[in-house]
Amino acid sequence: HKTDYELLDQESGIILAALEAAYKMKKYAELVRGVSAFASFLLLRGNYELAEHHVQRAYEAAMMQGDRHSITNALLYKGEIASRQGNYEQAENSFKEGLSIAHQIDAPDQICALLKDLGWMTWKQGNYEQAETYLREGLTIARQHEYIERTSALLNVLGSLMASKGNYPQSVAYMEEGLGLARQSGDREQICGLLLNLGVTVAEQGHDAQAETYLLEGLAIARQIRHQEWTIVLLLNMGEMSVDQGNFAN
Repeated sequence: HKTDYELLDQESGIILAALEAAYKMKKYAELVRGVSAFASFLLLRGNYELAEHHVQRAYEAAMMQGDRHSITNALLYKGEIASRQGNYEQAENSFKEGLSIAHQIDAPDQICALLKDLGWMTWKQGNYEQAETYLREGLTIARQHEYIERTSALLNVLGSLMASKGNYPQSVAYMEEGLGLARQSGDREQICGLLLNLGVTVAEQGHDAQAETYLLEGLAIARQIRHQEWTIVLLLNMGEMSVDQGNFAN
């Protein structure tokens, strides 16, 4: 039920109580499994401090158990939390440490996830060439193993990177392919992110009607899954587009 956000909202109190009980009772395997399953929902809701609290506990528990798969997963989440808080150096260290372990244990799914996050963060820091290297390596692995969700996520970031380099046709092609895969998997968070990026990209090319279609659908999904950050970003982009059109009433 990792993408059943409405159900997770209802059960979040029980899940958090279970995580706390697992920690106090030193049920480390259960703690690690529970945090791994629930951390992405906490990030979706923007509960970074709470996510960091539980991920750190899971990391320490995995270290005590010598569970390298769980250590890698915890490092992935530690990096994602740090990057969303603007702590890029800390995020990079976590991602690279996790990637090193993932290669050692031959965990392609985790390798894809870490390369995607490293690519995104490196791009945001202005190193386009290195970012593209990370993303294309991750995309090759994701396609090879037919990881639909990982492929969609990598195409989203790679498409955004292409747009920032001015290669709009390739950007749209990547993101439309990613959107198709996200719809196939039913991942509403990923669908929303792709619609947002597609809307921004086609708006930059002057295709306002198509951009509005993407942004409106993205906004409806963002509100449905209660993704506050993307709801704000989508509204801001729609507002800017309306101003550019002289439609001040909207």
